[in-house]
Amino acid sequence: MTEQLKSIETSAWRQNGSAIDLSEILAVVPDGEGLQWHVLNLWAVGTSDASDSILKIEDGANANPGGLRLSWHELLALCKRFTQIIDAIVIGYRSTISVSFDSNEDSFCKQCDCVIAVHDSSLLRLCGTNAEFIRRASQLLSKNS
Repeated sequence: MTEQLKSIETSAWRQNGSAIDLSEILAVVPDGEGLQWHVLNLWAVGTSDASDSILKIEDGANANPGGLRLSWHELLALCKRFTQIIDAIVIGYRSTISVSFDSNEDSFCKQCDCVIAVHDSSLLRLCGTNAEFIRRASQLLSKNS
């Protein structure tokens, strides 16, 4: 029996015109500190005082297939520097699994506990093997729509 992929796809914007913030989504991740985190395919905008460092972060995330590896606390701090995420894939997984970084987004969803993908500043996709993450994210998004 194959496990059904758990996934949510929605607008990255609320009906009132405000963006759904990455930190809001990370707040519903069960045991975020217990996961390995990587940011891949990043294109983001930061505050004017963070613009140069955002470019360096983008370079780090896009320079190799494994993206930018961050601790949970580094990821939370990074979120505060973004004013808008245009494109990104953020993956969180247990260190006991081996993730293939030459995978596509669907493969990450099958391998990783949590995958947060933003496409074109407009589409938000949340998926992964952690059903509790999907349940909590679904509740968050239904409250904030």
